[in-house]
Amino acid sequence: MKKSIKILFVILVVGLLLRTLAAHNAHLNPDELAYALTPVNIISTGKISTFHQSPAYFYLTDMAYSLFGVSALTSRLTGVVFASLTILVVFLLANEFFRNKKKSLIAAFLFAVSGYAIQFNTEMDGITIFFVLLSMLFYMKGFKKDEFYLLSALFLGLGLVNKPLAALLVPLYIGHYFARTRKFPKKRMRVVFYAALMVLIILMPIFSYNYLLYKEKNTVDIFFSSYLSDVNQNQYAGLGIDKPWNFNRFTKVAVDKAKALLCFDAIIFLLGILGLLLALKKKEKWTGLFISFIALYAIFLWGKGGGGSANHQVFFIPFLAIGATYTLLKISSHLRLKKNVLMGVLGIILIVNVISISDVLTEQSALGQLQDVARDFEEGSLVLVDERIYLGNVAWAFHDQNYITTKDFEQFVNQQPALPGEPEQITTYFIECVSKDCGWGRGLKDNIEIQQRADTIANVFQQGSPEGLEITDGMDTYKVLETKSLMKASLLPVTELGHWFYLYSVDWKAQGQEFDAYSSRGFLHKLGKVILWIDILLILGSIWFIFRYLFFR
Repeated sequence: MKKSIKILFVILVVGLLLRTLAAHNAHLNPDELAYALTPVNIISTGKISTFHQSPAYFYLTDMAYSLFGVSALTSRLTGVVFASLTILVVFLLANEFFRNKKKSLIAAFLFAVSGYAIQFNTEMDGITIFFVLLSMLFYMKGFKKDEFYLLSALFLGLGLVNKPLAALLVPLYIGHYFARTRKFPKKRMRVVFYAALMVLIILMPIFSYNYLLYKEKNTVDIFFSSYLSDVNQNQYAGLGIDKPWNFNRFTKVAVDKAKALLCFDAIIFLLGILGLLLALKKKEKWTGLFISFIALYAIFLWGKGGGGSANHQVFFIPFLAIGATYTLLKISSHLRLKKNVLMGVLGIILIVNVISISDVLTEQSALGQLQDVARDFEEGSLVLVDERIYLGNVAWAFHDQNYITTKDFEQFVNQQPALPGEPEQITTYFIECVSKDCGWGRGLKDNIEIQQRADTIANVFQQGSPEGLEITDGMDTYKVLETKSLMKASLLPVTELGHWFYLYSVDWKAQGQEFDAYSSRGFLHKLGKVILWIDILLILGSIWFIFRYLFFR
């Protein structure tokens, strides 16, 4: 095995280790909670897509849950695996740019140790970036051999079936192709036709889902609803899908995201921007494509979508890593630095980045700890949760428990007389938000009514269980109290009536009652389901493909 491949393998292992630690420890933000809860048992429902994202990621994550259980790490396992494999794709992409494997190793290393890419490797962005970059790699190779355009289309389709954001590659490719060639040979029409057909077939689960949903309920998913005016959009009110592109929003978000990149990845960010600009000035091959990608995604995310999720900016890191490599090599050449000095600089970047994300590498989030504790709760018990804890946190930590919030507790107890059975001693766990606001924000600490109601119930439980177990991560603090409550066991299943989050029932306990549930299970639905499983096989097969392409050609 060549030395460069051995080094690349070591870089891959380092990147995988860092991403695994972060995935285990990092707190799940509200958006990520929705995408972590949706996959739980989704395969058993037969759904072929969802209203908020493409389906493949959810199926892959449900498979991880089935194999290893539900946890922060398994919710991110798909992203960890494919984000780590992206290190290999960055190497290949950089090699198209530098035409030098040693230089490309530096770019792969910088992406592997990027503090920002490690910290925010969440949701379905990790796997989407993998396919976006693979698609771009073979788009670039397509200028030499038309057949590579088909591979580019294949990986574009697999990116889209994980996240619609990959669709921005289409206008990027069209604009770049004509800017570069200024012509379109007729012989490529057949390739374009087959490429487009391939993408459409890959996306059949999404098309089938939307057609059947529109036909039965006059609605479509959140993305199609942005472009169709005659569908029911009431269920999406407040989700921000109707926001027009806004320059003021763009500039504000751009400043915020630049600050975040400087916080977690200052060296790579600054050297990357400088390197891309220098390469553009020198008219280095593919620089225009890389910069156009960053510009297009930034304009769309920050101006219309708002770019609120930090993970969206991870799309930029591979190109910043290549730009940073270009800068380092120019400085090294200009100053005639020895190889050991350059290695020392890379070592400093690694140390600085690890320090910038040391918390997420060494300390598990309070929510993750709470979920671990909940696994040992007695079967058939009741979990009463402080209403000051964000509903997403509640649903995630206790998704398979009989949980209810203090806000609904009185109404819950009042249903007892109408239920069968005799009262008995039921083990009851009370989960208190000691920090007064566990994930809500929006002035909850100043809401006297909620604070007094929650504190009153907490005081009652503290009398029966004075010690309790306190869990904290410096941001949220929970206390777990255990006691006995006299109630009918038949009351426990009633808790499931309130187990909903982000328009879907938790663990799909109320399967068929969701707003996007349709009754049809005919040809279109079955076709979509078959193709979705083919998509899953192709996605898993891409793991073999990248190793085969890189190591065994």
